[in-house]
Amino acid sequence: MNQQLPRKMNVPTPCKTIVIFSLLTFCFLTLGIIFLAFALSIKTIGPLKYVDDDGNCLKTHVVGPTTYCRVDFTPDDTIKSPHVYIDITNFYSSHRNFAKSIDRKQLRGTELDDPSSLCSPIEKVNDLFDWQKTTVDGTVLSADAPAYPCGQIAKYFFSDTLELYKTGAATFLAADKINLDQSDLAHGYEKTKYKNSDNWQSKQWLDLENEFVQVWF
Repeated sequence: MNQQLPRKMNVPTPCKTIVIFSLLTFCFLTLGIIFLAFALSIKTIGPLKYVDDDGNCLKTHVVGPTTYCRVDFTPDDTIKSPHVYIDITNFYSSHRNFAKSIDRKQLRGTELDDPSSLCSPIEKVNDLFDWQKTTVDGTVLSADAPAYPCGQIAKYFFSDTLELYKTGAATFLAADKINLDQSDLAHGYEKTKYKNSDNWQSKQWLDLENEFVQVWF
């Protein structure tokens, strides 16, 4: 004999439906207004292009033996705690091949005579650009020596530096320089993945504990 158990099915009435959807509408509308106000409070200056498509400075400023690319702009007086970033365009590569072109052991500080084949085609110093063929302390590397670090990500590290100076400065003086907070660029976990080898200044062409390098990787 089949036993039938009591059951209950909640069927929302029109009044309940109106109340529920009204509450949801109010919540999402409130969140939308908050997010919209936050988005409208963000002010952007730029993009400020400082090189042409061939990589040449659009405007130069020479200080002694050094030539800088110069961009003049006037920020809004209401901007507080601005963030500065560089947008890279026309940078194309096979993401799959580019992303795997590293040696994990090497990045953790292990000096290898024969880096992983995943670094191909950037395995030897001879595969690097000319400016990358010297170590951090200026030692010229052998063309047949393993590239440290190796791989495409390392070779195409974006090495441009950015400095801000007060408007109207005729020369780039330390007194006119605006200090940028360049700390805590990489997450704490990311910092644990990179380590220099012993006596790395005379072996590596790139400082793996530099946060700019870690963020690039």
